[in-house]
Amino acid sequence: MSIVWRTREWLTVAQLTRAWGSELAKKGGGDPQQCEGDLRDVLLEDIVNGRLDDAGPLRDVGRFGVACITADNKVGCLEGRHLLGLLQHELGRRWFWDYVIVVKEAALHFARLRQLPPPTWWAENSDDSTRATATVADLGLRSLPSIPTAEARPHGRRPEKRLQVEEAIRRDIQEGRQTLEDLKSMKQEALASKYGVSRETARKALAAVASEMSAGINTDNRKRDK
Repeated sequence: MSIVWRTREWLTVAQLTRAWGSELAKKGGGDPQQCEGDLRDVLLEDIVNGRLDDAGPLRDVGRFGVACITADNKVGCLEGRHLLGLLQHELGRRWFWDYVIVVKEAALHFARLRQLPPPTWWAENSDDSTRATATVADLGLRSLPSIPTAEARPHGRRPEKRLQVEEAIRRDIQEGRQTLEDLKSMKQEALASKYGVSRETARKALAAVASEMSAGINTDNRKRDK
């Protein structure tokens, strides 16, 4: 696995914890799945508490240790605190593992912080900062205008995401956790945070469910009139 990642200057959280956890298990004689899970928990804790925010290379937009893959497949700057609300929801957590990235310098800083053997594929060339900076620049790094959401991924996945949110809204209403009126009166930012998506996706999903429920009410009324 180290050979595969040797030329990469960043990995998603899922890629990093899977490969690094496997290495840690071999060195410590532990269970690979347990090591991966423990590593993921501790890494998540340090990310959301901002301990890796300034652990990356210096760029025009500042230092960054974590970032995210945006909807147009670019890399956007990210601060750990932005993830707190997102991680309260299942969809947001799934987005976190696959679309939040950790740069090499931040991973090595995390290893020192937690007194862990560093990933071998990066520890072997940790002094090659010039190539790391150039590679990050080639990614089109930029600042994000708003907090990332679970929809911050390549185009083509949005319809599926909206359907998932629609189903979550229906389930909340059917099981009595929310009413349609409560959701309609909720601010778009709060609605988006609740379901771990963008405001646009949350708005469209709620509108679709409201339309379905309205159509159902009208149908019932027509039946009673007859």
